[in-house]
Amino acid sequence: TALQWRDVPLAERLTDRLGIPASIGNDIDMTTLAAVRFQGVGVRDLLLVSLDNSIGMGIMVGGRLVAGEHYHAGETAHVTIFDDGLTCLCGRRGCILAYISAARSAVASPFVSDETKQESLTMAGKAIGVMIAPIASALNLTTVLISGPGTLVTPGLISAASDMCEIRTLPLLNTTIEFMALRDDPDLVLLGAAARALGDGPV
Repeated sequence: TALQWRDVPLAERLTDRLGIPASIGNDIDMTTLAAVRFQGVGVRDLLLVSLDNSIGMGIMVGGRLVAGEHYHAGETAHVTIFDDGLTCLCGRRGCILAYISAARSAVASPFVSDETKQESLTMAGKAIGVMIAPIASALNLTTVLISGPGTLVTPGLISAASDMCEIRTLPLLNTTIEFMALRDDPDLVLLGAAARALGDGPV
């Protein structure tokens, strides 16, 4: 982490200091809670793919967030998507973050053609589809939300992700997986934190 903290019982310390129950959650998990509790996403089993900063996922099963044994569920930035793919900042090749970063750079540059921007967004969408396919299959999830800036979360990116996921899953499953853009709301993280305070927490 940026603060280089390890095994710090922050929630317990805040509870002791403030005199009220405190809990800790990351921004993507809070966005996932907010999408379900306050944006009318009418499902209890879903993946949320966030492109707001890097890339990560929120996973909800049975209406509850999945945190993982070490609270790292959904940390997918350096999952290898394509062997011998783009070089990532971590030094490896083919990480999904490399494709998201390439698309982010392309759409932000005034020197990149519209065609190249669309190609970058399509490749990023394909990478997301490759990442999601085995997770959605294993957990039998039917809803995928993609959040982030409108320059990235475009119809082309969503379509590429959906098409690639369909290619890599059985027809019985892929016909039920719906990909959607999450409506942009700067308060989603705060709303999710409110949901957590009201008792919604990880599995």
